[in-house]
Amino acid sequence: MRILFINPSLRLEAPNKYLPVGLGAVMTYVDRMGDYEIELLDIDINAYDDNTVEKLISESDHDVFLSGSIVTHYKWMKWLTRIIRNYHPTKKIIIGNSVAGSVPELFLTHSCA
Repeated sequence: MRILFINPSLRLEAPNKYLPVGLGAVMTYVDRMGDYEIELLDIDINAYDDNTVEKLISESDHDVFLSGSIVTHYKWMKWLTRIIRNYHPTKKIIIGNSVAGSVPELFLTHSCA
């Protein structure tokens, strides 16, 4: 199974870039499970714009897409799930952190996750 972890960017212009600790922990755990091929699409560190993100998603051959963010990034995360679903209608999309966890029914109703 091929899994793509996606680190969104809250502030593309920020001078300092850090991989979220939670994302690193989940990636480490999945990597140690052994039967998965994992990759990171780091939008933040690479300062990818939305067009580039869409192109990379469209070219992806992953089975599962995982991402998460804080709730104030709700609109962009909805966009991301729509893009993934558009190019990969049968693939799994998993969204975590407070963007989905604080309002799970709302997010599931209004996103493509």
